[in-house]
Amino acid sequence: MKISLLAFSAVAFCASCANALEFSETFNAKVIECAPFEEESPFEFFGMKGRMKNEVKGTENGLCRIVSTSDTDLGKNVTECSLSAEARKLLKEAVADGAAKRTVTLPLYGEIMGKQAQIGTSEFTGTATQIFWQEAFNDPKVCRASFKESDTKKEFANALEKCAPTEKQLGVFGMNLLIKFAPSSKKEGFCDLIQKTSFPSFSATVNGVLQTTPAFTKETRCRLSFDKMRELAERIRNGGNKESEDFIPDAWEKDPELCASRKTEKTP
Repeated sequence: MKISLLAFSAVAFCASCANALEFSETFNAKVIECAPFEEESPFEFFGMKGRMKNEVKGTENGLCRIVSTSDTDLGKNVTECSLSAEARKLLKEAVADGAAKRTVTLPLYGEIMGKQAQIGTSEFTGTATQIFWQEAFNDPKVCRASFKESDTKKEFANALEKCAPTEKQLGVFGMNLLIKFAPSSKKEGFCDLIQKTSFPSFSATVNGVLQTTPAFTKETRCRLSFDKMRELAERIRNGGNKESEDFIPDAWEKDPELCASRKTEKTP
């Protein structure tokens, strides 16, 4: 498994979805009425801090328009939903159901050849209200999400170009990404770069099959010329490695003249 700055951007979207399951009682009530309303609050979700703004925009084309925006160091995720009167009736029933939890099987959607399609199923446990929002946020016919990355890539690219001593650590869902670089003290004209990623063990039931990946840590150390650092900066500005979108290109990781990697796994 590989990690990249773009991969963490994707995680930000998941964090936003998860927080949508915890809309306040007042917000749920306003959605049921489709009465204009907004609330904003800080949140911390599995190590990632940010701010969440939830808005009920009112009725548009017979549907209740809702916008949920989460801001983190990684960027801004905006999810826009349009709920029918029937959907809001279901939300009202879910709220009345209370705090009892149950497990349901929900469809998983993904993009295939440019179109949204069901790609499998997954089990989800929560209250009736949490299940309602999980279904809504996961249904492309009801909610659509867009993500705008922060200037993290730009900051890295500018620092990489000059090999300015830099360290950045990102963490969410128990995952951690550490990138640091500085001019080499052993050989002039080179830059030492370290990328370290850590993932916890993860289990999920997909299409009725339990899949588990072990926890692991991978550390890659590179000694790159300033020309290579400038090349890496340009790769980041242009969207990264087009094949894997890794921070450090695959070919560089595999070149013993440039980098060396070590990976350790911990069986769950």
